[in-house]
Amino acid sequence: MHAKEIQHYEGKAKTLAKLPRLKTDNQAERFVADSDLTKFDLSVLKSTQFEFAPKGARINMRVPSDLLSAVKRAAQARGELWPPTGLTPTG
Repeated sequence: MHAKEIQHYEGKAKTLAKLPRLKTDNQAERFVADSDLTKFDLSVLKSTQFEFAPKGARINMRVPSDLLSAVKRAAQARGELWPPTGLTPTG
């Protein structure tokens, strides 16, 4: 059923709410679990594809030391491991 059909379902005109901006996966999971999604305009959503195939290849990349330091600080601030699992630091 499309948004326009939902608006006129059973002869009742209703305005559908815009989806909120969710910044984290946890926020999105809570929103989907706790919300009545029929009250929201889902016609704005776009389909997407995710790649979950195992990765076995490596790359070697040179970056400025300031950038590497900033990445490390950001990872530590989020409580993530550095280096990420499977990576070996060279600098």
